[in-house]
Amino acid sequence: MNRSKLFLFVITLSMLIVLSGWAQDSSGVNCLNRFQIRSRSVKVSDDYAYITADSVLTILNIRNIDSCFITGSCNLPAEILGFDKSGNNLFIATDSAGLVVLDVSNPLHPSITTSLSQIVCNDIAIHGNFAFIATLQGYSVINIQNPDSIRMIDSQIIGFGGSKIAVNANKVYLLAPNFYGNNDMDIFDITNPISPRFVRTLMSGYSSGFTAVNCDNIRTFVGSMERYTDSHGFEHRTYTFNILDISETGDVVVEGSCNVSGSISTIKLTNEFALIVDATQRLTVLNISNHSNPEVIGYYDTPGIPSDVAIVGNVAFVAEENQLAIYDCSQILSVEKRFSETNPISFAFLPNYPNPFNATTTIKYAIAQTGKVSLKVFDLTGREVTSLVDFRQDPGEYSVKFDGSRLAAGTYFVRLQAGAFSKTQKIVLLK
Repeated sequence: MNRSKLFLFVITLSMLIVLSGWAQDSSGVNCLNRFQIRSRSVKVSDDYAYITADSVLTILNIRNIDSCFITGSCNLPAEILGFDKSGNNLFIATDSAGLVVLDVSNPLHPSITTSLSQIVCNDIAIHGNFAFIATLQGYSVINIQNPDSIRMIDSQIIGFGGSKIAVNANKVYLLAPNFYGNNDMDIFDITNPISPRFVRTLMSGYSSGFTAVNCDNIRTFVGSMERYTDSHGFEHRTYTFNILDISETGDVVVEGSCNVSGSISTIKLTNEFALIVDATQRLTVLNISNHSNPEVIGYYDTPGIPSDVAIVGNVAFVAEENQLAIYDCSQILSVEKRFSETNPISFAFLPNYPNPFNATTTIKYAIAQTGKVSLKVFDLTGREVTSLVDFRQDPGEYSVKFDGSRLAAGTYFVRLQAGAFSKTQKIVLLK
């Protein structure tokens, strides 16, 4: 082999090693499957995942995660920028065909039933009988009680329009670009959805802005970006996940926040956890049970560029541009805390039950002091098989469900490390 061919071989091999290692960097999250489907947005309902990209909707049967398959698809007349589901209908926001209603009662043959073409949509969120649309002009409210005959009931012009939208029982949160191209957040009271009342605008400016928003019935969860210049004149950016308490009058209290790796594009909520995807090609899982101290507890560096995520149980579906990826988050989402009137006075590591076990077993432990906790499983050679817990925890009693269905039968060891406390127990997996 001549020198030029040898050099090319070494460079190619190095790139493959770097890329393969990079794509698999993770903590507490495992990839279950990937499908070569163009995907920008994803939602999951019952046994189906609905995936959109460009002007195409694809329906994936996910009843069996290990053997998903495409059941149907539909070409729409314009690019899809967002969608939501109500009953047997998808309400799809497009860039030039307005709001399109798609009947998916038969997943083999989804069909367009009607549309409202006089609006240019960017995003959509549904609450009850109303669809709230972020539009090129601002926002619109659509009555969708009768999906065959939808009608606009309110529309407002706001600055440079609306880009993203979230809604709960009382408020609408609209991200709206400002003069500098960053997003402010406009808040509207929708106690009367027919006539939303403007509450206030959370201003950003040149050096900061909002990148994503979601909400439950009490709190608002936002991604934000802030620019700053160091002493040498170099510009940097920080990206933050924030939990806000916004009162009826619009007063805002930042309950808690934490830094994340990149600009957040989507936030999804499930019980006491939040899942986000960001511009650094990362799926991140946060524990938000302590609103004053949200904490990153797991992540997966995705090989594709993620733009949306849906969560069902412990499984996350991530739209990654040219593929849809399915991730198992059970290791970190299955940690349960049992609250009592008094905290444990000592650390404890209880025997798992059942043991021996077939497929799953429950591991219980008690933490006496706040601190970093590590709960890991090793095989007989001392190789780490999986990390069940690897984050900070408050005092309390915890239980973790360990799923060994993908491991070979045999003897394993579980090690708990919490501060100076360390203990290892033997577990036996049967098949």
